[in-house]
Amino acid sequence: MVVGTYGGLVPAGFTSVFISALGDRNNSVRDAALLGVAITILGYPIFSLGLSLPLQPFAWG
Repeated sequence: MVVGTYGGLVPAGFTSVFISALGDRNNSVRDAALLGVAITILGYPIFSLGLSLPLQPFAWG
């Protein structure tokens, strides 16, 4: 919520996927970061453009 409100859709998506991926003992930090980037790149067009989610990609403050 906080990252989405103050950071926007892209940082919130990356943060949630990154933290969730770190919960798996088999994932390294690098793997979690790559997964976060991949899901964010795929998720932005789906949620922002396709579903018209009223959340800016980046919201500074």
